[in-house]
Amino acid sequence: KEKCLVECVLKKIKLVSSRAR
Repeated sequence: KEKCLVECVLKKIKLVSSRAR
């Protein structure tokens, strides 16, 4: 269950970083 949370956060950060650019 923790892995899902970490991956979810990582995906969100990547999405935000891509949008910020």
